[in-house]
Amino acid sequence: NQRNAKLYNNVGHSLESQGKYREALEYFSVAVKIQPDDIGAHINVGRTYHHLLMYEDAEKAFRKAKDLLPRPKTGESYQARIAPSHLNVFLNLGNLISRNISRLEEADELYKQAISMRVDYIQAYINRGDILLRLNRTQEAQKVYEQALHFDKKDPDIYYNLGVVFLEQKKMDQALFYFDKALKLNPEHEQALLNSAILIQENGIRNLRKVAYERLNILLRRKSANERVYFNLGMLAMDEKNITSAEKWFHKAVQIREDFRSAL
Repeated sequence: NQRNAKLYNNVGHSLESQGKYREALEYFSVAVKIQPDDIGAHINVGRTYHHLLMYEDAEKAFRKAKDLLPRPKTGESYQARIAPSHLNVFLNLGNLISRNISRLEEADELYKQAISMRVDYIQAYINRGDILLRLNRTQEAQKVYEQALHFDKKDPDIYYNLGVVFLEQKKMDQALFYFDKALKLNPEHEQALLNSAILIQENGIRNLRKVAYERLNILLRRKSANERVYFNLGMLAMDEKNITSAEKWFHKAVQIREDFRSAL
């Protein structure tokens, strides 16, 4: 039975990787029927429902997986009892319910629970910090990201997120410092490239204009340009009094998003 369930899960994963979510769901659902106490199988079902935008069904599946997690024995830490892959259920459920702004506190509790079970669970810190930012609790978000840095000093996302915290706090020098740290670790970190360039342009940091151009051009070369990339190239050209170039970039921004009024 266990072997059969694994087989169905494997086929489901293969179909999921091809974007065939409905077919994948059929296989994951059979795996759950064969082995109803398989936490991973319920997570697979929930994740596939999420892909299919069937949010209520996804939540039910994730809650079922969460209910199956073993309870710690007296005096034993949770960490000793739960497989790291099964802790994903907290992230999956948190990501799902945080779509609803009225449930952000509930999502925060899930991430806190995950961190209490595995103190070095970096992704849970990152997700929790994001929720705290959305709740305008920037000081708490800062502390959460700093805790994450204690466990992993080489994750560019942590530095990027700290940059966002300082941006929210209007501490531009510190924001740029952390965006730069993220880019040292990953020179193609798209959000750090874009947001550091926007920060440089909007704050009129003349001596870094060339850096902003270079960063936006990396996004162009990587075909990762959205309307904000073109718009900010236009604004940099305006700062240089190059009206012809600015018009070209603004036109491209509007081509991508017709309602992008800032560029008009």
